[in-house]
Amino acid sequence: MLPAIYNAIVVFRYFLILLGGSFGLFGMVTGLMCILAHVCSLRSFGTPFMVPFAPVF
Repeated sequence: MLPAIYNAIVVFRYFLILLGGSFGLFGMVTGLMCILAHVCSLRSFGTPFMVPFAPVF
């Protein structure tokens, strides 16, 4: 059985392929920035997920 994270990776990969096919490099960069913004907004047990890399707000 595949891990649950595999499903999320497949969705993100198809999302980036669709954006890249539609808008080229601009679509890929925009998609990656959206994913990065989402990951920076996540919290794990009250601590921001990207604490070592992003400033604490």
